[in-house]
Amino acid sequence: MKWKIYICLIFCCRLLSAQSLVCDGAFFLSLANNGPSVFYRVEIDPNTNDVLFSPLSGGNAGMTLNAIGYRSTDNYIYGIQLGTSNLVQINAVGDATVITDLPDLNLAYGYFAGEVSADGQFLYLLGSGGNPYVTRVLVKVNLDDYSVSSVDIPNAGTVQVLCTDFSFDPTDGTLYGFDMFDNRLIIIDPVTGFIDETTYPTTNVADAMGGLFFDAFGNLYGYGNQINSGVSNTLFSFDKNTGVLMQEAIGPTASEKDGCACPYTIDLTKIVYPEVAFPCTEVTYVFEIANASALDQIGIDFLDEMPPELTITEILQNPFGGNIISGVGSNILSIENITVPLGIDSIIVRAEVAPNAEGIYKNQASLTNLPVGLGGETFSDDPKTLVIDDSTELEIIPLFVDLENDTIGICNDDSLVLNAATYGVTYLWNDGSTDSVNVVDSEGLYWVEVMSGCETVYDTIYVTENGLDINLGPDLEIELGDSVLLNSSIDGNPVLLWLDPLGNSLSCLTCPEPYARPFFDVEYILSGTDEFGCYDEDDIQIRVNKDRAVYIANIFTPNFDGVNDIFYIQGKGLGFIKTFKIFNRWGAVVFESSGGIINDDSHGWDGRFKGKDLNSAVFVYYAEVEYLDGVVEVFAGDVTLVK
Repeated sequence: MKWKIYICLIFCCRLLSAQSLVCDGAFFLSLANNGPSVFYRVEIDPNTNDVLFSPLSGGNAGMTLNAIGYRSTDNYIYGIQLGTSNLVQINAVGDATVITDLPDLNLAYGYFAGEVSADGQFLYLLGSGGNPYVTRVLVKVNLDDYSVSSVDIPNAGTVQVLCTDFSFDPTDGTLYGFDMFDNRLIIIDPVTGFIDETTYPTTNVADAMGGLFFDAFGNLYGYGNQINSGVSNTLFSFDKNTGVLMQEAIGPTASEKDGCACPYTIDLTKIVYPEVAFPCTEVTYVFEIANASALDQIGIDFLDEMPPELTITEILQNPFGGNIISGVGSNILSIENITVPLGIDSIIVRAEVAPNAEGIYKNQASLTNLPVGLGGETFSDDPKTLVIDDSTELEIIPLFVDLENDTIGICNDDSLVLNAATYGVTYLWNDGSTDSVNVVDSEGLYWVEVMSGCETVYDTIYVTENGLDINLGPDLEIELGDSVLLNSSIDGNPVLLWLDPLGNSLSCLTCPEPYARPFFDVEYILSGTDEFGCYDEDDIQIRVNKDRAVYIANIFTPNFDGVNDIFYIQGKGLGFIKTFKIFNRWGAVVFESSGGIINDDSHGWDGRFKGKDLNSAVFVYYAEVEYLDGVVEVFAGDVTLVK
């Protein structure tokens, strides 16, 4: 949710007088660049969403301040003058006054983080120092008697956190900080000082946060550095559930900055559902009221004057009681003397749109008779925008229905959802269905009639059946080393993709009929998607026959008669001859070959040694054969040369 963004990185709230502030949830910012702190009221440019800074009257404090917190019991800001033990009070025009010296404040530490407790009694400080320079102490300054007490962070030696600001959640009192070492939210126990740095993950969005602050609804924001930028100029929002933060807007750069806000107030937001509606339909408004002022507020008046084109039909929820002055049957919701207890709750109403309404309608609700210290009144804010206190928009357009396309395809054995859904109307389909959607599974013409209280519109769509069928035929068996053409039957013109588990055994991955040369058993899958989004696939199993039968003769007759003249390795399958050697009876190598293949006699022995024919004798052979799948076999034996 969006905050009322009057950021307070050192100031908090609108002016009540030249001295005290008004706690109404506004934010202010204090920036210093090697000089005194200057105070700004911060707004959002409705056109660019940039942060706009307007200096407060007198806004130069005359000193550099840090560790700032807002005290709701007297509507002043309290903090520490940088580098000193001076306790400082800041008023509504940004003037800073030293209240007292705090002799018990240990100046061995730097104090950059500050926050005042919800009851206004203590200014909490975090002190950082030592080697390594980390957050080491939690200090409490009693704002009634200015006494100082402190506790060492019990796990400072293990977590090594550096936190430059922290803030109390007004909804549950949890104390949140931001660790600039690990770039994440942390939780600090305000009693023991124990730091929980494990609940939230690190982030790659920001790496330093000079100011943290809450709004009355418990939404957390910060002003700091984008990751690795080294520049403090960005406003962030945090998700307390996940620790995720988002950049919201860009502001000015500062070397010293700190922040506070006064969330201990009453705030009001307004949303409408739907945001776009039709004449003669109903819309729902939700007015969410947050009371973080520490007291139940009584005698408050609520008013929302809606556009005259709207008529309230029902008050769905009102947990605040009061006297309804105007409501159902009117465009004005007026409830006097309501009681707003602590916490967050909502008024919910339903309203009907007039038949002649069209265009964009804006308005704001208000709460009046608030205590003077809370500003006296507050106006509703649209939480879906960054702009503060802005009107909530409702757009009324003529009734229409659109089934997207005049013609749409449906895949075989599939169904299609025709969606005419909108808000606040009734439906009639050609099959008699009155739901907002219609599920169809066959070809044909379909129509829908959409009716509001004063208009009726129609739309039609023709659904065609699209067929995609891929068939790879029966499984195959091949010999090791062989290749085979994969024949496919495809109905349609899809984009194809083969799955090759072996990595490189197909000649093409997008062709309808590639060649396959696998060395192992394999299952190929061919998938396709056509122009209508229809999908189909088929698979084919190929078994690779690895019959490695090798035949090596035991006699040969190299007499050059063309019969059995060469002694070579024969067999079935494709095998590479790594080594083939022939030895005589004394162990001398008379023949050696490598690099041939099975059944290749050009790498065989012709019975000669050094160019001379050898006589009949018995010789010993040794061979190593490697197959395509990497298997190596060794063969050894003898062969008789016969002349």
